[in-house]
Amino acid sequence: MAKVENIGLLDVREISEEIAEKITAIENVGMLIESDKSQALLRNARRANIGITLKIPSDKNIDLLMQNGSLGVDREFLEGIENQAGFIVNGELFFKNDIDINLLKEKLFTVLVNGELICPRRLSGAIQSKANINGALTVYSSNYNFIDGKIKLNNRFLKSLRKDSKLTFKKLIVLEPVDPILLEEKISNIEILGKLVILENLEEEISQYIDNYYSVNKVIIPSIGEEVHYIDKGVSIDNNFISKYDEAVLYVDGKVKFELDENTDFGKHIKLLVCNKITCNKKTYDLIKSNLAEDVNVEILEGKIVENTGHMVLSGIIKEKTTIKNMGKLDIDENLDMDSFVENVLEIRNYGLISVPEDKLTIVKEKVKENNGAISSSKEKKEKDTEMPKEEVLYANMGELKL
Repeated sequence: MAKVENIGLLDVREISEEIAEKITAIENVGMLIESDKSQALLRNARRANIGITLKIPSDKNIDLLMQNGSLGVDREFLEGIENQAGFIVNGELFFKNDIDINLLKEKLFTVLVNGELICPRRLSGAIQSKANINGALTVYSSNYNFIDGKIKLNNRFLKSLRKDSKLTFKKLIVLEPVDPILLEEKISNIEILGKLVILENLEEEISQYIDNYYSVNKVIIPSIGEEVHYIDKGVSIDNNFISKYDEAVLYVDGKVKFELDENTDFGKHIKLLVCNKITCNKKTYDLIKSNLAEDVNVEILEGKIVENTGHMVLSGIIKEKTTIKNMGKLDIDENLDMDSFVENVLEIRNYGLISVPEDKLTIVKEKVKENNGAISSSKEKKEKDTEMPKEEVLYANMGELKL
């Protein structure tokens, strides 16, 4: 007898009696797809930690369309599907506004999205009634064309449009002047679902095209520098990074970390920094604070800042003052020099899991100044693992498995 474990997507609809008889447990499965037949064959199998279960009747012929990333669906796409379809998307699924609602009802069996589902308002009810969404549902005006991503509004973009376009954007960036005649010819209406980033001296001209402008989530960047630059993700700023700018206004669409020399003239290079959040030490903050936008979230951490988002093992001697942000799994090794740990680890901010030997647990907990995760003894885990009865593994550690 054996178990099936650690499978991303497990499809057991057509499982044979021979294999089903061997399976005593199904554990740690992201998505389980089953049928009436497979339910009966696996009725005695223990189930644990299954994210989503999709049951497809044995008498139905359903096409499963799976996508990791982004999938766009239009009328032509649906017309090309022979049977009813189940859309399983890990990422972004968006339905375009040329789809007839009767065609949608005919072809759509189910929708499972881990991420974001985007659709026109007139289709939203029919889609939601058959959807399981782990994430966000974004609905846009039915007579608008949805444009995904972060779009820069400039003359080049405008030239690519049809006349009197009605457009929906998730994020629109307006940081350079546009030809007003071209703008009036090409744009009828703009709908913003996410955020508008706009230069202050362009606001009056552009705002008249934007639906419900004053309720839109927006960032207005002061027109105080000759250079305006947009970076579409978080960055680490050091002296080499800022050397290419001259009194620039910099908008970073994400978090910013700093590693600057003590005597850096930050304002000489960056006149204004606009971003979501910065992480730095007190000395760096004193260097840059007069050049930060008002609503920037500031996190001050002392020493060397170590961020763990995966699996990190802390061992040996810690030689410099350090702050640890743990957002993954942090293992405290048996061989960690605790004298250097006590002296040089200034604090730990835990948002994940910290596994600690029993004899070091009290010392480590004293260093954890913010705990939004879990701290456990590695001794307890070993004892639990020892207590668990050994069971043969039939299939394990697979992204996708069909039985």
